[in-house]
Amino acid sequence: MKNKIIVAVMAITGLALITGCSKEEEDHNIPESTEVVVVLNNLSETYSYYLPETHDTVIDVDTTGSVPNDILIDGNYAFIVNSGFGGKPTVMKIDLLKDSVMAYVVLPDGSNPWAVIKSQDNLFVSCSGNDRVYKLDLYTLRILDSVKVGKAPEGMADKDGRIYVACTGYNFSDYTYNDGFVYVIEEGPSGLFVSDSIYAGLNTQDVVVVGDTLYALATGDYSNVQGKIYAYEIGDSLSFLDTIKVGNNPGYLYYYNGALYLTDWFSGVCRVSLSDKEIVWMQTGTGTSRLIVDMNGTGFITRFSSNDANYLLVFDPERVQVYDSVFMGNSKGIQGLGIWIKIH
Repeated sequence: MKNKIIVAVMAITGLALITGCSKEEEDHNIPESTEVVVVLNNLSETYSYYLPETHDTVIDVDTTGSVPNDILIDGNYAFIVNSGFGGKPTVMKIDLLKDSVMAYVVLPDGSNPWAVIKSQDNLFVSCSGNDRVYKLDLYTLRILDSVKVGKAPEGMADKDGRIYVACTGYNFSDYTYNDGFVYVIEEGPSGLFVSDSIYAGLNTQDVVVVGDTLYALATGDYSNVQGKIYAYEIGDSLSFLDTIKVGNNPGYLYYYNGALYLTDWFSGVCRVSLSDKEIVWMQTGTGTSRLIVDMNGTGFITRFSSNDANYLLVFDPERVQVYDSVFMGNSKGIQGLGIWIKIH
């Protein structure tokens, strides 16, 4: 279940700063070419490390901005999206070799940056508070452009330079869940523009692209309407293909090796086989938040807690089975995940 955050703070909008704040390299004795699972702590406003090879953890490696929502790893850099609740809505670029902020940009007051993806040499950030998607320079984080999309955008996906945006339809004024849409963003001579949109169920929170098919996750209303996946053929415009009823109210969507994986705050993880549409649910406990699979086929799930122990669950995505849990601190609110392969 995703928290809806309205941000109202003072900020210098659109200012990208290259900080270059240099400190001695702090590699935490992490060997070269080691895989590191980077865990974003939403409540403590920090990020932590888990090393699968040695089972070591480094809790609270460094701080983030105000209430971070998402993280993207690209090479030795982490890009962190901070909602701005209680502070400023920002995007940060962190050099993971030095644990230092290389650049950051302040986004508009109340914008509530939610998700970040990379497309070519740019970042795209969805902002659910002002219904916009921002294009940022990958290296400097300078704002290059922005475009208005549907109501309360969240998850995004990229294919061939087109950006697909899940717009939830959530109404912040009366806290209601409404029809969701997928918006398609392209770039023309005059900048970003919306080239297409299509209905995608109730409270559409996430999207993934698999080949020439777009899958959109409609979470439902946490009451009478349960979760569904909508499938669309990608062409000059989106064409409806199919609906898969998954049940419960999952809010996060991930693709791995022929299957879709969904996380549900209360009901755990769901695997949907794309070959035969078989649906398997795995209970992982309240607070199930995000999911990622590494290059070795090992899966990791964050289990968020605001007042108790937080755990990173290690699971087999093919068998849909948890076989280990890693304590990641108390009251951290662990959420976003990234995989970093340390390379000098």
